[in-house]
Amino acid sequence: KALGTAAADEKEREVQDAEEERRVNAVVALSKLVDHAAALKAVEPHSNTVITACCLSATYKKRKEVRMMALECLSKLTMLPYEKLHGRKMEVINELAKALDDPKRAVRKAAVKTRNAWYVLKG
Repeated sequence: KALGTAAADEKEREVQDAEEERRVNAVVALSKLVDHAAALKAVEPHSNTVITACCLSATYKKRKEVRMMALECLSKLTMLPYEKLHGRKMEVINELAKALDDPKRAVRKAAVKTRNAWYVLKG
């Protein structure tokens, strides 16, 4: 019975790793897209999904570059209309607090900048 449980646990870890890798790849692509106003407009209808992915990736422990891209993407998302962001504002600010304790100084600095951008959002 323990052998079956171990196999199930291993399979679950593989699924979680694959899901995490897909999210990371999406954030990397999105961070490059949101540099352009037209692409940012295209992301607008999916802003909730993008915000969730970026918040999760902002504390991704395996690669500093992913954390930096996620924070950059969250920062650029503040250019979207306030109506799209106001429901998630405090949630994002609270999630960004976790990135303030990152071991890398560059990530902490980006987290401060991004968190400030979300703090000053007004409708």
